[in-house]
Amino acid sequence: MEIIDILQLLAAGHQQLTIIDYFYNALAGAIGALTAYIAANEGEVFLPRYDAEQHSVELGALGRVLVGAGAGIIVGYSGFVPFAAGIIAPAILPFFLDKLMERFGREKQ
Repeated sequence: MEIIDILQLLAAGHQQLTIIDYFYNALAGAIGALTAYIAANEGEVFLPRYDAEQHSVELGALGRVLVGAGAGIIVGYSGFVPFAAGIIAPAILPFFLDKLMERFGREKQ
């Protein structure tokens, strides 16, 4: 599967969606992210931070909810898809951020 195929699938999910549909998608994504966060941290709430020792980004509760809401909007489909995107996106975003920081950190040196 190429990048253009992925972009076509994402674009297909946005056909005939209204503003209220995007609001519901953002809400479903945020709820999915919050659900996964509470399940993973047993109800404890942490703030976003950068761990200098391990050079990694930790999103915290607020960061996860915002990333989940953004993922719900980006996928565009209705139903359970934004909820699932809200669960998955905050889990993989720190990995991609770490890889980007690694790559650009090497280019500076």
